[in-house]
Amino acid sequence: MTIDTIPISRLKRELNQVLRKLARNRVDVYVVTRKGQPVVYLLSVNHYENLLAEMDKLAEQLERLDIDDSI
Repeated sequence: MTIDTIPISRLKRELNQVLRKLARNRVDVYVVTRKGQPVVYLLSVNHYENLLAEMDKLAEQLERLDIDDSI
């Protein structure tokens, strides 16, 4: 997974380039900072969908554990 950090001031200037990198999966996540502190994450669609799929798998595993524990 590729993570880049970018200050919000630079993001304003380079928004098109950042979005292209995300769309082409060159970067999975940008951490946008303000005064050195993270304020928002920008995710590629692919990375976001992978996270959702992983959350679904984990939820299914938890359901199975709950069922197993009640027997």
